[in-house]
Amino acid sequence: MESDHEDLGGEVFTWGSGEMGQLGFSPIEVAQLPKDSESFPYQPFPVPIRTLSGYVITQVAGGDGHSLAVTSNGRVYSWGASACGQLGLSDIDQMPKDSEGYPYHPEPRLTEGLLDFKIVLVSCGDAHTAALTSEGIVLTWGGGGCGQLGHPDTLNMPKDDDGCPFQPEPRIVDSLNVSIKHISCGKAHTVAISEEGLMYTWGAGACGQLGHPDTSVFPLDEDGYPYHPVPKLVSALRAYKLKMAACGDVHTLALSEEGSLYCFGGGSFGQLGLGNIKNLPVDVDDCPFMPIPKQIETLKKTKISYIACGDSHSMAVTVNGELYGWGAAACGQLGIEDTAYLPKDQEESPYEPLPRLITELKGKIVTSVACGEAHTLVLTDRGVLYSFGASSCGQLGLLQQDLTDNTKRRIARSIRDSEQKSVNYQPTPKLISQLLSRKVLAIACGGVHNIVIAEPSPQSLAADLYSSFKQGLFTDVNFVFKVGSREEIISCHKIVLASRSDYFKQLLKNTSTIEMTYSKEAFSKVIEYIYLDDMEILLETISSCKSYDQVVELLELANNFKLSELQKACQTHLMQILRPYIPDPLPIDHGNNLKGLIFLPDGRAAILPSAAYQRMLSESIMLDTRDQNSPEVEPRLYPLGMNLLKELNSPEFSDVTLIVEGKPIYAHRVIIAAQSQYFSALYSHGFREAREGIVEIGDVTYNGMMNLLRYCYSDELQIDLDTVLDLFTLCERFSVPGVKQRGEFQLVPSLSVERAAQLFKYAKNFQCGRLKEICLVYIEEHFNQVIGTQAFEDLDKDSILEIMRFNKCYR
Repeated sequence: MESDHEDLGGEVFTWGSGEMGQLGFSPIEVAQLPKDSESFPYQPFPVPIRTLSGYVITQVAGGDGHSLAVTSNGRVYSWGASACGQLGLSDIDQMPKDSEGYPYHPEPRLTEGLLDFKIVLVSCGDAHTAALTSEGIVLTWGGGGCGQLGHPDTLNMPKDDDGCPFQPEPRIVDSLNVSIKHISCGKAHTVAISEEGLMYTWGAGACGQLGHPDTSVFPLDEDGYPYHPVPKLVSALRAYKLKMAACGDVHTLALSEEGSLYCFGGGSFGQLGLGNIKNLPVDVDDCPFMPIPKQIETLKKTKISYIACGDSHSMAVTVNGELYGWGAAACGQLGIEDTAYLPKDQEESPYEPLPRLITELKGKIVTSVACGEAHTLVLTDRGVLYSFGASSCGQLGLLQQDLTDNTKRRIARSIRDSEQKSVNYQPTPKLISQLLSRKVLAIACGGVHNIVIAEPSPQSLAADLYSSFKQGLFTDVNFVFKVGSREEIISCHKIVLASRSDYFKQLLKNTSTIEMTYSKEAFSKVIEYIYLDDMEILLETISSCKSYDQVVELLELANNFKLSELQKACQTHLMQILRPYIPDPLPIDHGNNLKGLIFLPDGRAAILPSAAYQRMLSESIMLDTRDQNSPEVEPRLYPLGMNLLKELNSPEFSDVTLIVEGKPIYAHRVIIAAQSQYFSALYSHGFREAREGIVEIGDVTYNGMMNLLRYCYSDELQIDLDTVLDLFTLCERFSVPGVKQRGEFQLVPSLSVERAAQLFKYAKNFQCGRLKEICLVYIEEHFNQVIGTQAFEDLDKDSILEIMRFNKCYR
């Protein structure tokens, strides 16, 4: 999958089969998943990957059992199946094993072999992976038995359990000595488009998927089929300037800059779009194929902007947002409900031989499409996602209430293993309602799983407070550091530090200036972690420490400040540094006989007197060297917002008192000013209330103000639909856009047939743009049910007309 908006990024969501770790969940999370008919874990609806929440992801890709994500700064994270080295991680032998005994990595991990490059695009085959750098260089890794890596020297490669060669770490495709702008991987072949618009292909070629008609001079793989081990120019397409390519199991599509579409490769299931498969030539196995690139005639007058391939079906998006599909249709992957009239392939399964408009999406503007083994995802210009096709592993992401009566169950022939099995499928596009709260930015499919990028959640309270810290707004405590002959200061907010640490709470009670003995650099890292409340910041902080002394200083800070997560992370990293120096086996404990005996790194030993030994124990930070496994850093039980909420209406660190209905509410100016434009202006322009620290609030109830403040102090509270009217009214009164945005975000899951019209009314009245748009989309999907509700009847005339116009426009 390639994003048309490289500057956009967000959060990664996955769903579908988790059999090989391709969802990116921890083993604990996977253990709690439901099981499919074959007892494999699966995730039935989209959920975010927790370990990637701290990164801005700009592109994702999926293979048969592995997944990749690219960050905004060009770093690559990979997870899932690794038996063939497709993750690009060298330590395969140390990885856990899946249910069939194959190695996999369950959570996203940085692909260190790519750190010298800025990656802009990745693509996955069945068991191989390709990456494109910002400089137009292609790297590949993973299974290489069919030449799909472009590295001809496979004799020197390690072998997997099936005896096939593989490349465990990313390696430059040296023979591709032109600048590349696009890459795509099929099951066992790879395609690259140069900056000049020329196509190069390599890998398996028995079905014509490389676009080279004469394969008689090609080497043969272990099964006797031809392949090409290095990139080769597709001569038949050199006259056209190509934009992108898409690869299926054994077929390839090529799209020109002018919007013309060309196809070649295997055509047994109609995936080439060239008409009845009986009219095609056949390969050595008597399977229909097209070895020479050929333009799809029925799309000649249609300008195409985007293409995608599943195992045996194809999709194309036109410049005006229409979607065409063709190929295998047995599992509903083409969005066609009635397949009885379609021709049958050699396996007696229905297929669509020519590109066909997906009429169920008529009126919607499609911007992107992605295809899995036998399912399809469709993204519209509104950032809304639809799915259809096979759903045996939850890959459609549909909840029970999203399914309609036409959801079917049939005996279908599996494309991959040719076994007949029962398959649940949805034949027409259905809205994935679980992602309505996020605008989807980019999509990708693996075999039976999906990886998508959605806009990040609204900016958190932590980010707002960190911004105030960086700008030095409303700070009330100074930490002083000796840097050479001068003093340097870090200014912070007492309430933030006190809410996170009992040590700080005691330290800051009666002072506003503290002289520090730690380095400013180490303390800055701790402060950043405290304010941003981000586990990834913590882990990156620790991993950036290159020396023993740096880690020890951070550990001392964490120990003194009683920051348990930071303590645990420091100890984990420190054990990795110390492991080579820890005796193996550990010295035998002889009871009291060896107390005071200390082994030194240079091989000597020291004996401390009893008093010195006891003092050393009391002043030391203890490490358990007997635990040879690095402990995982667990998510915090009480995030920053919940800790701050405990300090609301406590006078201890309060610096502002709000008087509401004659009663005091003790608050903190940095928090209410960070959340409220009203209070920010009040405290930034020297008004009397700011000087005196007391603000009279009229025309507001005490309970209403406390309710608003609870949302200001915490990101974690759930919006109550019954009180949202009062909350949004107060947000307007005090200009609290963050709470309003988070409230709007949290209300989306409340969408239902009964409440859709009511939420639309709130969204319209309070200018909640995204919520209003989502309500319109939802009402369109459930129009007949929604118009029969009391909430719809209660709408004013203008609102009803707006809904009717939208429904007419997009139906």
